[in-house]
Amino acid sequence: LKQQWLKVKKAVEQGRAAWFITDSDAKIMVPDNPKAGRLYGVVKDHKQPSPGSKIPKLREVVSGSGSNTEYISAYVDHHAKPEAQNLASYVEDTPDVLRKIAAKNRQGPLPPTAIPVTMDVSALYPSVPHDEGLENLDQALEKRQSKSVPTSYIVMLMKLVLTLNTFEWDGKLYNQRHGTAIGTRSAPTFSGIFMGCLEENMLQEWKDLDAAMSPEDWIRFLDDILFWWLGTPGDLLIFINFVNQIHPDIKFTCEFDFTTRSVVFLDLIIWVDDSGYIQTDLHTKENAKNSYLLPHSNHPSHICKNIPYSLAYRIKRNCSQPEQCELRFGELVDKLQARGYRKKVVENAVDKVR
Repeated sequence: LKQQWLKVKKAVEQGRAAWFITDSDAKIMVPDNPKAGRLYGVVKDHKQPSPGSKIPKLREVVSGSGSNTEYISAYVDHHAKPEAQNLASYVEDTPDVLRKIAAKNRQGPLPPTAIPVTMDVSALYPSVPHDEGLENLDQALEKRQSKSVPTSYIVMLMKLVLTLNTFEWDGKLYNQRHGTAIGTRSAPTFSGIFMGCLEENMLQEWKDLDAAMSPEDWIRFLDDILFWWLGTPGDLLIFINFVNQIHPDIKFTCEFDFTTRSVVFLDLIIWVDDSGYIQTDLHTKENAKNSYLLPHSNHPSHICKNIPYSLAYRIKRNCSQPEQCELRFGELVDKLQARGYRKKVVENAVDKVR
């Protein structure tokens, strides 16, 4: 840990001497004492427990708070994040997805065979190879209009984040040798840029095969992918097999339904109606608990007052059909009443959203 701390200090001093880093930032970027990250598990409460287990599986997260690489990781993320947002597949959040769906609907109805398809990258962060990921980061950073901080310096810091990733678990120290930790600030950006390069090459290679059909409007939120398929079920299975052969470390799981023509993506249920237009509804996981903040909780009063409105607004935003929207409003009133909210307060919030 001391050796790693000295490497971070040397890199920061190098940046300060070249005026890439200010004196005040340099003091923050090197912790006072060498410190490891801490491994902990976040319960995947949206998934059912494995047979014989009482709790769901855990997602392993390395908290970098106070660690040797906490602030150099934030520095990398600050400079590289805009490049991840410039990727063709980048989608920011649910409202951004809804804007893209609205744009596609404006183009006219989809063919009768069109369905939405979702893909999920299995264990993305721990699966990104260091060398390949750093090469992709270098290529992305070279596209910047302003290179006041040289690409080589940012890539060098990212390599330190990856290789000095020592963490503590159960009183022992470990080092992650592959991929990037879930928990370090630069992980989403680093993994996103890697995926952007991978999917661009992958889709181009698929087109070069003169495939009968290709995915349309491919978008990705972190490790969740959505696209539209206009071909046959057989062609889709061939495509899925193709993408799972493209990289030794990156594998995909896929969800689709040619009967209902619907999928779940983020907090949306997305489907194609009989007229060929895309419709959406609010998605709630089957084992989600009704755990909204209690109205008598010791929080500023405006927070509890705004919760019914913000939840109703989310319903209005996510539901494209009025009758489905009203159904979700009714469910919201029941849920908030069960948590102690006055019915009149919730109904007033719903009316305001209407």
